[in-house]
Amino acid sequence: MKILKNNAISTIEILVILMISAILAILLFPEVQQGRTSARREFFRSQMKQIGLALHQYQADYGCLPPPVVKNEQGVALHSWRALLLPYLKSARHLKNRQLDYHFDEPWNSPHNQELAAKNRDLYQLDWPPQTGTRRRSKLVAVVDDSTFWSDSSQCRKLPDEIDREHHILLIEIPGNTPSWNTPTDITLDELLAWSRQDLFDDYGPLALFADRHIEWLSPKELQGGNLWKKLQRTDAK
Repeated sequence: MKILKNNAISTIEILVILMISAILAILLFPEVQQGRTSARREFFRSQMKQIGLALHQYQADYGCLPPPVVKNEQGVALHSWRALLLPYLKSARHLKNRQLDYHFDEPWNSPHNQELAAKNRDLYQLDWPPQTGTRRRSKLVAVVDDSTFWSDSSQCRKLPDEIDREHHILLIEIPGNTPSWNTPTDITLDELLAWSRQDLFDDYGPLALFADRHIEWLSPKELQGGNLWKKLQRTDAK
């Protein structure tokens, strides 16, 4: 009888341990998911800082920021600003083992350039699973307009000598996915403001890269049309 009693106690103890383990697993699972999510978001944030440095280095070499898109004499889009920054991203320590030999003598959608973009999607795009819901995908874009740092014309745009930390957004993260980041398309100011009016931004973002290279999460209030428009304007914009 004593042996049976001991066995019963052991069985109960095992069940209690299993129940506690299950409860802990349920409680800790969101933290684990959040950790993975945060790690990917943090890499994306760090990558945005590196892109900001690359933009400054590009201006130091060429006297202005890269154009949003390089076109040929017939006006056909050849390469994105993202491709133009690749030579500057090669120097980043975390990218030293990446193959970033983009072929500028080929179109953006050549087999080689498409393969390179596919292997390095995380340079300008983010793909991660949130705690709940479907996978989130976002991409880093330039906001093209005569009043921003990215003109669709051939006019050279420069970073200001004196930078207002509260304004001068260079690049912004928007929800969405593209086949490859080297596709020479971005978003216009009118399109972005329309997104703002329709509340199309995901609740986790967006992140914005400012001209002084700091990264900032934009709150719902900052995404309101008037506030967002102010943050995107150049100092010399009319």
